[in-house]
Amino acid sequence: MQRVSPLLILFLLIILYGCGDGAADQSANNPERERYTAVAGYELKQRDLSRVVRVSGNVEPLRYVTIASRMSGSIRQLHVEEGDRVREGDVVAMLDVSEQRAELERATALRIRARAEYERTKELYERDLASRAEYDNARADLQVAESDEKLWQTRVDFGQIRAPKDAVITRRYVEEGDAVSANEAVFQITDMTMLVIKVGISELDAVHLNQGDEVDIRIDAYSDTEFTGTIRRIFPSVDEDSRLVTVEVLLDNIPEGISVRPGNLARLEFTVDRREDILAVPSESLLASTRERSFVYVIEDERLKQRDVVPGVQRRNWTEIRDGLQPGDIIVATNPTNLAEGTKVRVTQWRD
Repeated sequence: MQRVSPLLILFLLIILYGCGDGAADQSANNPERERYTAVAGYELKQRDLSRVVRVSGNVEPLRYVTIASRMSGSIRQLHVEEGDRVREGDVVAMLDVSEQRAELERATALRIRARAEYERTKELYERDLASRAEYDNARADLQVAESDEKLWQTRVDFGQIRAPKDAVITRRYVEEGDAVSANEAVFQITDMTMLVIKVGISELDAVHLNQGDEVDIRIDAYSDTEFTGTIRRIFPSVDEDSRLVTVEVLLDNIPEGISVRPGNLARLEFTVDRREDILAVPSESLLASTRERSFVYVIEDERLKQRDVVPGVQRRNWTEIRDGLQPGDIIVATNPTNLAEGTKVRVTQWRD
């Protein structure tokens, strides 16, 4: 049997010792690592959970006036067309008043003659050359003549159809030469400085609205422009069939250069049951809750901890938190049912 060299034995022992110490160090310094679970996180902050009601309606003038002829006759002249602006007192049309003018001239002549007769009788009466009865008759005849002249002057004036206020002509119902009767509509004028939108709101939502509330408005003709309105009035009664309350919104603050017209389609957004600047969480973060207990998973030092909360209203996939959380808390935003308290997690996605 061949003898083993002492040097070879020493070399093998050194190798075995070195291998043994390395394995021990590797085992001590690299224990089996605890795995992380990837989760979606949300940092708690205040949100607006006010409810928004969207309806549409047509723009219409707050006030419009129908101008009617005050006498029968034929239209001799028209001075305006649709779209023209008029001022109070402007003549917009004239009737043929030839007959009335002739009667006015006759009445004027009679008034002049009656005035002369009255002056003559008065002088005689003062000289005791005329009786009291003659004087009274002359004075009465003068009054009748003056009243008759005023009557025909009024009828001549009625031949001029005038604008009752500053406005815009929005309708013209007659043409030159048309015959009109007394009180027949000739024009419609509109006060374009005050435009409103009347819409129907559910009685359940109307109770949250108040006169003066601001309303966001979009008008289809100007889709890139934002408008604001103010609730001018809320009608006192509810429609028995539709259960809707009419709400009138005044369209104010129209941007310069924009010409909103009656008849434009407007889309309105009413904010009802205002809940501004409240804490809210994604509704999905509460899915691990039970009937008896509502909680979310809060992430603290990369581990999950159940936190009891008091939820409030739920809107648009968000739930109000009335108690249990503070701004800045980080919670698990989605899929909490697959998790457990104490689980080590890492946020790989953030919920906005």
